[in-house]
Amino acid sequence: AVTFEPIPPERSTREVEAAITQNRADRELRRRFGQSETARQRQSDEATSRREAELAAGHSEVRLAGFVTVSGRDHDDLRRASSEVLEHAARARLELHRMYGQQADAFTLTLPLCRGLR
Repeated sequence: AVTFEPIPPERSTREVEAAITQNRADRELRRRFGQSETARQRQSDEATSRREAELAAGHSEVRLAGFVTVSGRDHDDLRRASSEVLEHAARARLELHRMYGQQADAFTLTLPLCRGLR
């Protein structure tokens, strides 16, 4: 299940402005120490600039969360299924977290009930 939650515009603006300031400070430090800029750093700067432009154009940001339920016939089956899901997620560069102690609540997040995020 995938769930979206709107982020207040003030918070988005504050975060993107802080990111721009941080990127500039990092760039200046790299320049001072004679370090070159990596492709990853350039991409991060460009993404932050695009994000700022989108917010300035009136677009809103959302918080995105995905929930996966894994089940099995017995404990061993569940362990195998969980390992397989974690492996596939890692290949897709997704980071999964088990919701220990919250299984019942987490399970309901994968049901089509339009519950939203908390």
